[in-house]
Amino acid sequence: FDGEGNTLWRAQFEDYQVVRDPADPQGRGVALPFVVRFEDPRNGADTLIRMKELTIETAAPPAEVFHQEAPPGVTIERL
Repeated sequence: FDGEGNTLWRAQFEDYQVVRDPADPQGRGVALPFVVRFEDPRNGADTLIRMKELTIETAAPPAEVFHQEAPPGVTIERL
């Protein structure tokens, strides 16, 4: 919401299904939404995403997928 109480955007999550966790020795899983909807009423945008299949990855992705280059002129500040 903005300062006046107007909706800026909205996300809805539906059709939860249990996705098996391959790292769980007991074969349990996690409930994940297979339908996600994003709405931006101010701009008249409405996006619906329907997943056919979701999997849980147990291996971490390579570290370089988390690296971002700063655009020219931006000062990098380490915290």
